[in-house]
Amino acid sequence: MDLRTYKSLIFASTVSIAALTASPAQVLAQEGATAETNEAEDDNVIVVTAQRRAEDLQDVPAAVTALTGAQLENRQITDANDLQAQIPGVVISTGTGTASSARIFFRGVGEDESRGAVDPAVGIYIDNVYLGRTVGSLVDLLDIEQVEVLRGPQGTLYGRNTNGGAIKFTSVRPQLGENSFSADLGYGNFDRISARGTANLSLADLARSAGHRPLQRARWLPHAQPQW
Repeated sequence: MDLRTYKSLIFASTVSIAALTASPAQVLAQEGATAETNEAEDDNVIVVTAQRRAEDLQDVPAAVTALTGAQLENRQITDANDLQAQIPGVVISTGTGTASSARIFFRGVGEDESRGAVDPAVGIYIDNVYLGRTVGSLVDLLDIEQVEVLRGPQGTLYGRNTNGGAIKFTSVRPQLGENSFSADLGYGNFDRISARGTANLSLADLARSAGHRPLQRARWLPHAQPQW
């Protein structure tokens, strides 16, 4: 063995020992960075059930808008009528028949009638329970965990009466082992008084969540002098 070959073997052995010594630290650093990245990604993931299964909103091949309960509160969205200002291509207004019915149009597709004999064109689902008529569809968004709005025909997954799309309201699930209560009170013009309260009660192995939102406003009409 000549001197050049001997020096090459010594250099290769030194490099190998240094690599083996540094590998555990590098692996731990990479694992830590990967864990931090995954944790950050989990915080930014919006989970929806638009396709009848829980999945990331970015992976859903459909026009879906999801609003969490915190977003509804920050944007002062109190009922379904306020959603039209947050979702493109959506028009929601109070129905002409009853005050609790809604005229909902997605991309120009909807139904103006609120009679019981007329099927809606946009499906309303409250905790995955279908609301078959527009009467009562102008719901108050109280104790809501998430609202999902699916624009476009949804007949493949949701069946009939979803030619324009679908709206899914998901309530906050009761929490076991937790007793909590929250309330707020508001006052506006024309003696408008609004209140909202939610409670979560845990009894043994059962839990129940309830909410109430009364609203009252005084009727004010100008006094008109009779004309003789």
